[in-house]
Amino acid sequence: MKWCTNCQTNRESRYERYSSGSDWQCWYCDGSLAETRTISNNTISCGSRHRVYSSETRYCQHSGCFTQVSGDITYGNYCSSHSSQRGGLDWGYSYSSSGSICQAEDCSRRTSSSGETYCEVCKPIQVLNRKVENKTSIRPVKDTVEFTTWWNNNLATVVNGDGYFTIWLLVYDKNSEKEIKEFPSSSSDYNLSSAKNQASTLRTNLNGNNPVLYIHPKADSYASFGEIVESYVEKIKLPAETVYEPSYYYRTLKNPDSHIKPLDIIKIEKRQFFGYQHVGIYLGNERVCHIAGSKTDGKGIRICSWNEFENDHGDWAGNMYRYRVLVPFKHYKLIASQIARAESSKWREGDYCLANQNCEHATNMLVYGINFSEQAEEKPNLVSQFAKYKGVNNGKSSINLSSEVNQTNNQLYQDNNWRAQQVEQTVRNNILPKQSWL
Repeated sequence: MKWCTNCQTNRESRYERYSSGSDWQCWYCDGSLAETRTISNNTISCGSRHRVYSSETRYCQHSGCFTQVSGDITYGNYCSSHSSQRGGLDWGYSYSSSGSICQAEDCSRRTSSSGETYCEVCKPIQVLNRKVENKTSIRPVKDTVEFTTWWNNNLATVVNGDGYFTIWLLVYDKNSEKEIKEFPSSSSDYNLSSAKNQASTLRTNLNGNNPVLYIHPKADSYASFGEIVESYVEKIKLPAETVYEPSYYYRTLKNPDSHIKPLDIIKIEKRQFFGYQHVGIYLGNERVCHIAGSKTDGKGIRICSWNEFENDHGDWAGNMYRYRVLVPFKHYKLIASQIARAESSKWREGDYCLANQNCEHATNMLVYGINFSEQAEEKPNLVSQFAKYKGVNNGKSSINLSSEVNQTNNQLYQDNNWRAQQVEQTVRNNILPKQSWL
């Protein structure tokens, strides 16, 4: 027989409602069997944080204490060191007998006093919920959990709704145009506890190698390139300065490290080449990875200085734009190793094609995992005149993101040399530490 500590005092009156057998289950939460999970060798917790244990073996209810205890469970289960908390309804907290029932939607704990609205567990969660409602467009907010990943230390999942609950991801970046970005997930549920469990799974998945695949609503369906990157990639016009020379003028960006982060995509207009934009990946420390070269030595992946990138092709640089991924398509370590291999192997050298294998194709493959060029799509008649191979964008008009990322990863090789380590370190140095943002 299994039950959670919140149910233990009502064990006799609700005895027939508990599940028997070897399964760890809790009936208390929502009138149905709640899924449980192991949180230590001796303790199991259900989705609403109720402690579940067997009638044969019981452990102290105090948070972090797993001393085996015995006695009448009507008075709670605490070891001698934590006996002052006997009578509480939840492990790790003590409650006054005069307290009222917590008003949080899926909680039945008691508050510390009759004048309190929420118990000690729910109080900080409710404070966070109100902050989210004040700083975002999401409401009503039922649950907020802050968390960190390898790519951002300032994230939160939010569950909102009233009877039907949806899950959101909040991303904070003080250097972005809008500091807090809101991303709706495709997950939803009529049950609040289930929605919270889905939010927990999302937090785990967002720490994986391809975070965007777990939040993007069209990750597993076909969509245009614009639909895929819209909302998930931030475009900013860089504050380039105009420099006038006797016979011409051009634009240049001084101190690019102040405006661009490692692995941001950079596009520079080439005003003398049909309005075409040259595209590269910023690596930090005024270094750029891009396709460069000439007909004689062959166009291929090179890593050069910022000044060389600005003046590539001997063309006059026009407006400059920065494209920053808000939810990564790929792990930065994978991108770094693929850039290192592309450089060492001079990838694309002798195999450049404006319509199917241009600088934008290469950049998008490395950063997004998508073999596609918007410029080729927008100017098919122009680029086809210079095409080495027939067709444009290899015949693709729509993209299945999940399949595309897997396919391009199989096409790109890796090299964990000094260049990869250098890029990795630069990326890590630019990840914002945890902030007080909510």
